[in-house]
Amino acid sequence: MTRASQSGRAGWLIAGAALLGAMTLAAGVVVGTHLDTRKTAPPALSVDFAELQTKLHAVMGIALSAVGGAQAPILLGDWRSGPAWSTIKVPLIIAALRAENPPKVTDAMAAAIIESDNAAAESIWASLGDPVTAASKVTHEL
Repeated sequence: MTRASQSGRAGWLIAGAALLGAMTLAAGVVVGTHLDTRKTAPPALSVDFAELQTKLHAVMGIALSAVGGAQAPILLGDWRSGPAWSTIKVPLIIAALRAENPPKVTDAMAAAIIESDNAAAESIWASLGDPVTAASKVTHEL
């Protein structure tokens, strides 16, 4: 791949990542505005999430909380702990791009964003150094 095509690919990847991040933020704001005083999920949300869970045939879960809220989050699904790759892929990829000299989009970066490949995201995390160093690099992007 030529340097020009890598640069173009990096631009599209960053633009796609930014769009994904903006959509995630917007969804969080919409959900968060409806959670400020509730202690349980709205019944329709619980039913919809349970239906989605059966269709995906996967262990999944979500925690919802209003920004700055002091209440415990609303928990849906069975998954309770582990890396939340879907919420951190954009800053993770940006940190990894900054670590490349010269910056270039790797197959793992493309897979993490385009295919939502969690194994690729985990490999990128590992490439940033020990967990403390990787966390520092990703936090810097946030």
